[in-house]
Amino acid sequence: MRNDRASSEGTGVTGALNVNTLDARYAGIPLWSDATLELGADYALVNPTDAQEEERDDLKDGVLLTAELTQGIMGGFNKTVLQYGTEGYAKNFAFYGDGSWYGAETADNGADGFRFINHGVISLGDSWDLSHQLVYGVANDWNKGYSDKYETMSVVVRPVYKWTDTMKTIFEAGYHDDTISYTGGHADDGYNGAKYTVAQAFSAGKGFWARPEIRVYASYFDVGGKAWQGTAEQTPFNGGKDADTYNFGVQAEAWW
Repeated sequence: MRNDRASSEGTGVTGALNVNTLDARYAGIPLWSDATLELGADYALVNPTDAQEEERDDLKDGVLLTAELTQGIMGGFNKTVLQYGTEGYAKNFAFYGDGSWYGAETADNGADGFRFINHGVISLGDSWDLSHQLVYGVANDWNKGYSDKYETMSVVVRPVYKWTDTMKTIFEAGYHDDTISYTGGHADDGYNGAKYTVAQAFSAGKGFWARPEIRVYASYFDVGGKAWQGTAEQTPFNGGKDADTYNFGVQAEAWW
């Protein structure tokens, strides 16, 4: 698969950087009752232009290894994922990436990282479903000269109450916390925040994954510590004046 990586300011790369990714997976490996294993390997081939090679000669290829265990449980499933990545994949871990892009423009020789993910959906009876997600990642030397280590953690829970076959109420609470260890020994934590949502949903079916679905929702966002750009006073809410905000709207979701 080809993905052009748009370069950001200060990376020393002009224009989009071409990366070709070789992706191989072996899925459906049976283990025990209602459990299967999937193994994956990705190799990112950096393909800079002549001009980009003259700008930087340290754009390196990278490897991403993935193991995913799926267990059927309580009328649903639970997935546990372990990943290890080198070079540009370390930046992917630092910014909650989905693995489809490669951050070669900021990674240097020796960058690596790992990630642990656990998520799933279970049934708590005829009327209640519960989904959850836990992510913990570490990126080492993902941007040498700036950060030696970047730790990320995110947790989300989403209970759903089903009133009828077509109407449900969704609750969601999420929290994230990031810590940056800068080159030279200084650690900067407090990059955290929370989000709380309640939604009334109408869907084509009673199941958790029934789609299409229309949601009327209200959300509250809170930056508990610092935003990515700096202190809470520099958050984007209300022109940088507020560390929290509310959001209301209507959302539709469908897939094929």
